[in-house]
Amino acid sequence: MRRLLRQAIKLALEDVALGRTIGSKSSNAPLVDLAKLTRVAMETRRIVDALKRSDLFAQVDAQHLRLIASSGTRRTYKRYDVLYREGAPAQCFYMLTRGTLMESSMHTASAAYGADEPKLLSARENFTIRGVGQGGSGKADEQGGSGKTGGASDATGTSGYVLFGLETLVGRARESTLLAMSDVDVIRFNSSNTILGGDTFARSLKLDAKAAAKVAKRIFHAFVFGELSRMQLFHGVIAKTLRALVPLFTFEEIEEGAQIFGLGYAPDKVYILMHGSVYLRRRDGTRFAALSAEQGQSGRGLEPRELPTFGETAMLDRKARTTSAIAVTACKLLVLHAEHFGACTDLVPDIKERLRSLGDMPLKGAQ
Repeated sequence: MRRLLRQAIKLALEDVALGRTIGSKSSNAPLVDLAKLTRVAMETRRIVDALKRSDLFAQVDAQHLRLIASSGTRRTYKRYDVLYREGAPAQCFYMLTRGTLMESSMHTASAAYGADEPKLLSARENFTIRGVGQGGSGKADEQGGSGKTGGASDATGTSGYVLFGLETLVGRARESTLLAMSDVDVIRFNSSNTILGGDTFARSLKLDAKAAAKVAKRIFHAFVFGELSRMQLFHGVIAKTLRALVPLFTFEEIEEGAQIFGLGYAPDKVYILMHGSVYLRRRDGTRFAALSAEQGQSGRGLEPRELPTFGETAMLDRKARTTSAIAVTACKLLVLHAEHFGACTDLVPDIKERLRSLGDMPLKGAQ
C-alpha cells in the first residue's frame, strides 16, 4: 500500500510541476488518482490476506500473492444463481467478497456435518459458517479445499473474503453445489490442473517458475494427503501419520500405450493408479487384470474406496517382476519408490499386510 500511495503522491507532484492550480479543470485529478489507488491497494490487501490464510499459498511471497490477486476477474451473481454443481468439472477457484452462499452436498458425512445439511458462507467482516456450528478452524482445508467444506478457508478472519472452490487445484470434480442466497460478488481465478505446477498454471496466476513450484508443492502434498485419506489401504491411519507419508510419494504421468514395467524389471516401485486405464499381462502375454480410475471420483461418499494399487507383490517378495503393465490410456500415478518403503514401514508397521490384503481384489498377482 505504501508503494501505491507514494505513486499517487508522485502523480500529484507531477501535476504541480506542470503548473496545475486549484480551480483548474483538472485540479482534482491527483486526489481522484489517490483515492482510486488507495481503494485498489486496500482491495489487493484483503485478497492477499485471504490467500495467505490458505495452506496452499502459505509459502508464496507477498509480491506473487499480489500478482495472483491481480489475475482475478470480478463477477456478480443474482440471488438463487448456481455458481457450480456437484460433480461438474472444476476449472477455477473463487473468492467471495460480498453476499452469502449456501453449500450442499449429496455426500456430506452425517457424523461430521449432519446428513445433507447445507452451509452458509457469508462475506461479512467476521463471517460464519452455519449448519456446522459457529466459527471455523482458521486454516485451509487439509485436502486442498476440496472436501466437505468446498474449500472455504479461515472462518474467523478479519478480511471477510472467503476462498472456495479449491478442488480445481488438485484436479477433482466439484464436491458440492454452491447457490447464491443473496446477490453476491466474487473474484474468479482461472486455473488448470495444477498438481505438476505447469506453465499453464504459472501463466494463469501470473507466477514465475519459482513461485509456481512452491504453490505446486503445497498443492501436490494436499492432493496426496486427500487421496491417501480416502483409500481403504490406509483406513484407520491417523492424519499425523498420513502427513508424514505424503513426501514419500512422487507423481508420474504415463503416455497412452507406454509400458510402465515389464518382465524381469527390478521391483523398485509400488504404483497407485489415480487416473486412466492399465492392463496387466502374464509372461505368456495373456491379460489377467484391467485397472481403471477416474480423477476426481476417488473417495466419494461416506466409505473409504480403493484406488487400484499394483506392482507391490514383487517389492514385497523382493523378486524380479513376472508380469508387465501397459498404459491403455494416458495415466496419472502416485508412486512409492523402494528407497522410501522402509520409511513407510516405520510409519505404518502393518503396511506389508495391508498391501498383501489387496490380493483379494481383482489385481491379485500383479507384480
